[in-house]
Amino acid sequence: MKRTPGQIPIVKNVAAAAMGNWKMILMAFLLVVGVIIGTLISRDPSSEQLSQLNGLLGGFVSGRSSQSVWGTFLYSLLSTVPLVLLAFLLGLCAAGAFLIPIIPLFRGLGLGLSLGYLYQTQGLQGIAFSVLIIILPAILSCMAMLLACCESLTYSVMLCGQMLPNSKNVRMWPEFKRYMIRFLAFLALLCIAALVDAIFSASFSRFFTFEGV
Repeated sequence: MKRTPGQIPIVKNVAAAAMGNWKMILMAFLLVVGVIIGTLISRDPSSEQLSQLNGLLGGFVSGRSSQSVWGTFLYSLLSTVPLVLLAFLLGLCAAGAFLIPIIPLFRGLGLGLSLGYLYQTQGLQGIAFSVLIIILPAILSCMAMLLACCESLTYSVMLCGQMLPNSKNVRMWPEFKRYMIRFLAFLALLCIAALVDAIFSASFSRFFTFEGV
């Protein structure tokens, strides 16, 4: 089979784009892996595990229908900001690059547990709740977290490179200022994501009535 003239350049462009964004691809992959693992864990839980999931997630589900918009905003913000702050701190450590990938994996695990729990206990209604109340609002917060992890990984690798004997001298203060500014932007994005979460919860949670939660 003959190749058309445009096939090879397209493949090269895709490969170049993937290589240029390998950090984001890696972090997104780990997030998806975490979601899959969390979903599998909640797929066939024992009675003890199901009781623990009810304790951890039942309050979240029932609370969404009774919380105020401000309460949901704060709850959503406090559930994601610590992960971004952890990425920030790990980025300031030369060895932090080895721990940063755990953050999207952990976030994905939590999402997977929530989605699997809702499907196992509520069926189709749980799927609808997951899409409207969890997945759509989580897109922005996960994007902010992934960007933060990529930035943190870049800065940590740069710090590690500065410790090598033949490293090039880099003015760290301008780099640190850019690092701070970008993380402030990520926190602003998290605030927007928390606001979207609060609006979605206030708009749609009243349409769901769950039994046993």
